[in-house]
Parts: sequence; structure tokens; C-alpha cells
Amino acid sequence: MLHWRLLLLWLLCAGICRAFPTFSGPTGLVVLPDGFTATRLEAAADIVENHENRGVLLRLDAGIAPCAEVGGLYLTDDRTKIVGLNAKLRVAGNNRRIGVSLGALRLDGDPVTTDACYLAASGVIFSRLALTGGVTWTKIASSAGAADTMRPYVGFRCCFPDASVLVGEYQAKRAVFMEERPLTSLMLLRRRSRYLTASIGFSNASLLLGGHNTYVFGGVSYTSK
Repeated sequence: MLHWRLLLLWLLCAGICRAFPTFSGPTGLVVLPDGFTATRLEAAADIVENHENRGVLLRLDAGIAPCAEVGGLYLTDDRTKIVGLNAKLRVAGNNRRIGVSLGALRLDGDPVTTDACYLAASGVIFSRLALTGGVTWTKIASSAGAADTMRPYVGFRCCFPDASVLVGEYQAKRAVFMEERPLTSLMLLRRRSRYLTASIGFSNASLLLGGHNTYVFGGVSYTSK
């Protein structure tokens, strides 16, 4: 259930920084990374909830060079705690209209650890629409064993005249992870001030997997000067 505090947060917000620390760590779409890299400090905090669980997710990314970023995340919910580290290197593009990046991330939780590498390419068309395509290699390990596979994904980022931004993504499912559904997410962003941006949306992502349950989320991201 979406609580009144998330609705209040949304109503208080009024337009948006492009870079957004995703739910897996690197800047990008909602959960999955895009081809652009952070050029400054980006931070985000979200409340995530469904009928079975509630959690808080904190992320921080920093541009450490014109074409590189590093970051981390911390998730705590009713079931587990996860610490994550990530790095992304842009290998082509000007980071404005085109970006192609390679990256890696690690999400260390109990009892599951996730390692992933990815290639993502993003391009801006029609000035207000950015499209992303990519592929992830993901390895999931626990005390019961380990499995890995590659999965393609696509996403979009659409800017509207009122400065709100709609972001969506889709990643194919794979039987090796026993995913019941593809990973799908949709998010709406609006700027509250020059540095603060609010987010609200839903996703069925469980780390980098497509989960059975869909949760709602709402939060705030910060962009430095």
C-alpha cells in the first residue's frame, strides 16, 4: 500500500537532474544502468514497500573523472541488509547525447551475493527522449550454490514540457534464475529545487532479478553543483 507520506512527498514536488543513482547502484534508469556517467556527486534515498516487506535504500555516486564514476549503496528491510559497490567507465560518446559504458557492481547480502557486469548504450533523440539498450552478466551465489547468465534489457527516459521525467525499463527473464517475470519498472521524477528531485514509481526488481511481487517506492535524490 502506498502510504500518505509518499503521496505528500510527490505533491510537494514541482521538474530534473538527469543522473539518477539506480536501485542497483550506478546511475541510470530505475534499477538498470544507462550509458551515461555521473559528472558530480549524486545521492538518493527511497522508501520501498509492498504487502510483504518494507525497506529503506540509500545510494551515493560520484563522478571521479570526465568519463568515470564510483558509488555504493545500503539497503535495510524487514528481511535482510545489503551493502553494494559499483564502478562505471564511459568508453564512447560525449555524455550529453550519446553514451556507451562498461561497468561492474557487487551487492553483498545475507544469504545472497550478487556480482554483475554490464554494457549499456544510450542516445538522445527528438531532444526529449533518451533510449537505452544493454546487456548484463549476473552471478548469484548463496550457500546452496551459484548460477550466472546474460540478459538483454531496454529502457527509456522521456522529458515532458513541465520538466517532469518518465523512466521505464524491461529486462528479459532467464530460467536459470527461476524468474517468474521479466524485470519491469516505471518511475516519475519531478524537481523540487535546483538540487533536489523527488521520485515515485513501482518495480518488481529483486536485486537484479525479476521478482513475483511488485513494490512501490518514493524518495528524494540530490545533485551537487
